[in-house]
Amino acid sequence: MPLFDHPELKVQKDRRVCRNTDTRMAKYSRRGMLFTMVAFSLAVAMGELRNLAPKLVVVLAIGLVIVTLWRGYYVFRFDSIYATGPKRWRHRYFLASTLGAAWWGVILVSHVFLLGFAPVSQFLWLYTVIFCASVASVFAPYHRFLTWFFSASLIPAALQGFLITDVLGAIYGALTLAFVWLMAHQARRESENYWDRVAAMQALQQKASKLAAARKHSEAAVEVTNEFLANVGQEFRSQLS
Repeated sequence: MPLFDHPELKVQKDRRVCRNTDTRMAKYSRRGMLFTMVAFSLAVAMGELRNLAPKLVVVLAIGLVIVTLWRGYYVFRFDSIYATGPKRWRHRYFLASTLGAAWWGVILVSHVFLLGFAPVSQFLWLYTVIFCASVASVFAPYHRFLTWFFSASLIPAALQGFLITDVLGAIYGALTLAFVWLMAHQARRESENYWDRVAAMQALQQKASKLAAARKHSEAAVEVTNEFLANVGQEFRSQLS
């Protein structure tokens, strides 16, 4: 699915390299899903949304549980699913994660729309920015997916901030859009650096393997030569005797 992942280098198609990258991504995703559920629970417990729109809270909670279970299926069963097809796992995980980020964006927009910039809305907004910044380095090798992930979770809330026609909303919206743009730009650079480092390490490993093989061959040749000279010397001494 080129929308989320478009391998351009040979090293990006290496299964062993991609497995290490994807394992790290799945590991951090487990923690992220747990933190997200806790953040939503705290927001509902502290805020007034449960009193203003209790049915909406139920819908948001059910949707969050569904997308979390969907993502969790690919994360917690990583080894078994990944073995059947790394590329298939990656694309399905990217899709589930992007839809999960979009649903979190709906949660954030709902709080801002109904409560304005109340403390609970600011808490959710700040949590979203911190969470996105914390996973940026983990998702950076797949910068296309990272851009979609950030955009789905933050851009709707940023636009909602502008629609409030409040100075604070405009500040939040402008800073959030700038944050998404900067992180997407940085992710592209980090992705290029990451795959270049991996390619360089592979080249060094291959060169080291060739040097080790050449050294082993050279040592074997020296050993054969020494054995030949020893045999010739013994024959020569026998003739002299």
